[in-house]
Amino acid sequence: MRNQLRTLYLSTPGTTARIEHAAIKVERPDQPAVRVPLREVDSIIAYGHINLTTDLIHACAQNSTRITYLTRAGRFIAQCNGPTTGNVFLRRAQYRTQVDTALGITTAAINAKILNSRTLLLDTAKDRAGDAVRLRRICDQLATLASQARYAPDIDIARGYEGQAAAVYLRVLGTLPTNPAFRFTKRTRRPPLDPGNAILSYLYALATTRCVAACETVGLDPQAGYLHTDRPGRPSLALDLLEELRAPLVERFALTIINRRQITEADLVERPGGAWELTDAGRRTLLDAWDTHLKQPVPHRALEEPVARRDLPHIQANLLARHLRGDLNHYLPFRTVPR
Repeated sequence: MRNQLRTLYLSTPGTTARIEHAAIKVERPDQPAVRVPLREVDSIIAYGHINLTTDLIHACAQNSTRITYLTRAGRFIAQCNGPTTGNVFLRRAQYRTQVDTALGITTAAINAKILNSRTLLLDTAKDRAGDAVRLRRICDQLATLASQARYAPDIDIARGYEGQAAAVYLRVLGTLPTNPAFRFTKRTRRPPLDPGNAILSYLYALATTRCVAACETVGLDPQAGYLHTDRPGRPSLALDLLEELRAPLVERFALTIINRRQITEADLVERPGGAWELTDAGRRTLLDAWDTHLKQPVPHRALEEPVARRDLPHIQANLLARHLRGDLNHYLPFRTVPR
């Protein structure tokens, strides 16, 4: 299964990658060359000034190995894919449900997103006795908003509850890093204006590329979403999948590496204009920890068995496809289990 393979991250400026005897040869400045069999790579993510030869790009397209280009700060630039695959009837069902039955999918996803955020705060409260009362009070607010969103009469009202929950949650999320350098009072994106937001933006970009790949692997159109409105160039469905995975996949990991001091303020740098981004060394440290995080299993309520975190986008895209084909009566979003 392709989702059991791995991502090749290329982040050293001046790196060249080429195809050589069915392997990817990676040449970095002042370092020995590294070879990775192409068949063992399902995607390549290139940060900043990375040179991929034309022969490698052709080989990746033929092998259905996705190439994603990001800026050094982790902002998406472009993707290179092979031929579009998937069942045309599945995509027609997807477009039809955007009009006819989008409410059920949207409210289920929003409900799961809010409850997953609540679970992260509940788990944090268990570790912080002095902050437990405040965190549990916020969790009560999130539980109410999750219920209201699940039974909202239309999508716009459901989005309103999601917005309220996000505002409540982000205010407290920014206070949770034990390292004061990573705390923030509001979410800033383009550009991130503090170290905490820089870490989140970088990880969201990584997670989004996995959600886009999951949609296309299953045969769904990543740009035709439900919660996120359609906009040229925006992978709305992939962003929909990401919503329910933000807390368990990205935010819990961000807090872990910050609070364990695997990442410190020395791993980031402030650029002219106030933007913050990871240094080359900080990026390597984060990517190593991210790969370890993705390999760890988590319970999956719908499947009733543990699954690796890296497989969550693919599993959720597959569950959505099964619902659209009529194999499942409802879309089954991912829900985390409290510790």
